[in-house]
Amino acid sequence: MYQKLSGYTDTELIGTYSLNNIYPDDREMVREKAIKCLKGESFETYEYRFIKKNDEVMRVLETITPIVYDNDRATLAVLWILPSAIEWKKHFTKVRKNTEPLSKLFRMVIMRLISPVNILSLMM
Repeated sequence: MYQKLSGYTDTELIGTYSLNNIYPDDREMVREKAIKCLKGESFETYEYRFIKKNDEVMRVLETITPIVYDNDRATLAVLWILPSAIEWKKHFTKVRKNTEPLSKLFRMVIMRLISPVNILSLMM
């Protein structure tokens, strides 16, 4: 999945410096947070920009943890690929359109629940 999203093959990624494909302004932050995670000092998820093979930039949320695999030290990384602003706006607009009738109904129910008559009845 990672190879499909990034455009790189396993062969292209193996043996390369891990920060090479990180957006230059994010490299130091990623390095510092990764070191803290690997030392067990932090379990923080952090966001950075990854440069894909086609030079497109994708936003990534990542959390890493040290593990032992086949009796060797290794790193387990969990990545969430964040949608671009355009994709996010399309998705949000669609969700908003589909949930608008429910929002109106929910507001009506809430307004009835907190009407002065209902508040008085709760106090008695």
